[in-house]
Amino acid sequence: MSRFDVVIVGGGPGGLSAGAQAARRGLAHVVLERGAKIADTIQKYHRGKLVMDSPAQLRLQPAHPLRFAQDTRESVLDGYEQAVAAARVDVRLGHEVTAITGERGAFEVTALDRSAAGAGEPPRVTFACAAVIVAMGTQGNVRKLTDRRPKPPLATPGRDLPAIVYQLDDPAAFREQTIVVVGAGDSAIENALALANPGAGNTVYLVYDREGFGNARTANRAAVERAIGEKRVTFLANTTIARVEDAGGTCRLFLEGPEDRQIEAHRVICRLGADPPRDFLATAGVRFRSRDLRERPERNATFETNKAGLYVIGATGDADLIKKAMNEGFELVERLCGEPVVPMDVERLQRHVAAPLGARGATDDEAVAAAVERIRTTVPLFADVSALQLRNLLFNDCEVTRPAPGTKIFGAKEFGSDLYVILGGTVEVALGGAEGRRIAVGTGEFLGELSLFQDGYHAGSAFAGPGCVLLRVPRNRLLQSAGSAPSIRAKLDLAFALRRLQNLFEPALAGADPARLAALRARLAVLAEQAELRTWPRGQEIFREGAEADGLYVIRRGSVAVTLEQGGARAFLAFRPAGSVVGEMGALAPDRRRTATLVATAPTETVRYDQPGVVALLHDFPELVAALRNLETARLIENGAHIGRSNADDLVALLRDAGAGEATNILLIDDALCIRCNNCETACAATHQGIPRLDREAGRTYASVHVPTTCRHCGNALCMSDCPPDVIHRQPNGEIAIDLSGCISCGNCERNCPYGVIQMQPFHPPTFLDRLLGRAPGGEHGKEFPVKCDLCAGLGGTAACETSCPTGAIVRVDPAAYLDEVLDEV
Repeated sequence: MSRFDVVIVGGGPGGLSAGAQAARRGLAHVVLERGAKIADTIQKYHRGKLVMDSPAQLRLQPAHPLRFAQDTRESVLDGYEQAVAAARVDVRLGHEVTAITGERGAFEVTALDRSAAGAGEPPRVTFACAAVIVAMGTQGNVRKLTDRRPKPPLATPGRDLPAIVYQLDDPAAFREQTIVVVGAGDSAIENALALANPGAGNTVYLVYDREGFGNARTANRAAVERAIGEKRVTFLANTTIARVEDAGGTCRLFLEGPEDRQIEAHRVICRLGADPPRDFLATAGVRFRSRDLRERPERNATFETNKAGLYVIGATGDADLIKKAMNEGFELVERLCGEPVVPMDVERLQRHVAAPLGARGATDDEAVAAAVERIRTTVPLFADVSALQLRNLLFNDCEVTRPAPGTKIFGAKEFGSDLYVILGGTVEVALGGAEGRRIAVGTGEFLGELSLFQDGYHAGSAFAGPGCVLLRVPRNRLLQSAGSAPSIRAKLDLAFALRRLQNLFEPALAGADPARLAALRARLAVLAEQAELRTWPRGQEIFREGAEADGLYVIRRGSVAVTLEQGGARAFLAFRPAGSVVGEMGALAPDRRRTATLVATAPTETVRYDQPGVVALLHDFPELVAALRNLETARLIENGAHIGRSNADDLVALLRDAGAGEATNILLIDDALCIRCNNCETACAATHQGIPRLDREAGRTYASVHVPTTCRHCGNALCMSDCPPDVIHRQPNGEIAIDLSGCISCGNCERNCPYGVIQMQPFHPPTFLDRLLGRAPGGEHGKEFPVKCDLCAGLGGTAACETSCPTGAIVRVDPAAYLDEVLDEV
């Protein structure tokens, strides 16, 4: 039996980094990789995929033996191969680790050696070592296609037919073929989109056993929904593969769903996810904080688990970014060798978190550790995450501030997408504006969760109180962290569900007996805990006219349309944006049927409070009925005003398709007044270094209303959802702004915008010669940056396109108010 100082399980970026540093330090080491090549996860990316090196503010350790920079899959893999060979890392490919036993100083790692081709059971090999580093990533074992067909005893299972594969290597290799992609997560969607390139001529199906894309990133959902609408991808929802048959070079799929069908496919690509190595680690004695499959193992600041001598690094731990995993591998080996090492996140965390918080320590690293622990123990939202998980979150653009008493943190009707956590003192919240009744919120609480999900405006204003210390957490970073810390997501979901009820009902008991108010809050907490959170794809019916009422709904994200059957057609009544309460009529009359149909006009999330619970609440607290009754009255008046005015439906449909349901600010042109002088585009270009952010001729028109191609500043902006450096933010006036100084030119925002209003341009500030000659600025080092409408920021709120129009044909409007005006006038 071979004996080593350290055995490293997994040959990805983290494991290779640990191996390279172990080789440099002269440790007897071995890296056991189950795949046939190193960096198996990157190997499974499709050919030509760009491998990101985000976050930009994180650097590799200066003495790191491996290098990494953003590049194509092929270049990154070549770089790893060369560096590992140069470092003389002992990598054993084809070694699948099956067990880790023993204790610190006396571990045994058992693996199946599949490196030698041949029939029969692969030999088992055992490695003795003092310490074990697990760097397996989260992929674990790929889930295989289920084959339910009856078959003779020796028949090949359908899931193992040559036409069925579990990764996509090169989309360009497929032309004029029928391809079925199974699944609806990010990998499945990205594969389907790559194969659906119009120039390839493929017929692409996406098969999923549920109805939407709830597990995918927002940007991927938007992209695949766009491809489905353009008929580049056929989506078969609520559909399962009952059986698979060999059709001689192809395979025949028998599908069961809303419509049973058969498809003969050249290739079936199954992206069904993978089982993480949770069971494997648990068998080795590693503890987890909860039974949730997304939960990461417990580990301390040195990456050691509860099992002394057994360490976990990389994505299995929580470092799901390549540079972070590489630094963890380097830093861990340095500690094993007794060498001091300062983590690469210390400088930023000291400057933005520890110092303003007043945390102290003998070194900056100790001060950061003290700050992290203080936040974790002070704030219940973070109580169930490890110090390492919280540290990773805080590194990502979070900052601690000490605003002076009376300082406005955010205002009512201002847009915001940050969570504010109170670390000290108080914050005063005024729901009725700055002069309204203020409620003091204390240490450990947080504010802003209502706009956190809907990316909308704040319902009230918040002002710093005495001794106020705040932690600002950017929305995208928090939601990313919640993916590997399910306790954070669960607490945010509960907080949203509860506070939306409190905002709706508690004003009815203002000035009531404290005991009765406490009883109401207890009942609202129960309703919130039992609430159902659900996602809906664009176009999905949430409930239908005539159906039995099933509860009270809140639109948490996205937007919906309220429609009514009229003369055999669907008449539009209203848009309901994120934050709206719907279904109040059914709650007020338990035996009443739905009086209208609710349809998602964008990818939407709803919170549903169960009907019996809401009815019982209104029975026991009759004071609350007025809040819903007022809402019902306003809706009935609105519906009555719109019924019978179907001649506006085409205009409403135009605005809906143009994004009015998601927009916070939309540009319209009155075609009857427009003289085609093009002053608007010329003025836009002159204001923005020669690059116009408006295409007047593009877009759709109905009657005299034209919707040109320019930014809608969407309420749930998809351009923000997948920005690796997180440099796209919403301003208080609703503008979606891009900070080009931190942009990495990845182009995700351009690809993810459903309205095509972002363009990548070789852009930098114009030189004197550019301005003298009146020409557009050139590119810098071949890089392109995203440009879009910025509402003419810096011009005092006056848009150049509007002021330059000689006839007043162009105007920017609040789409919801404009729709109401349209419906009132027809």
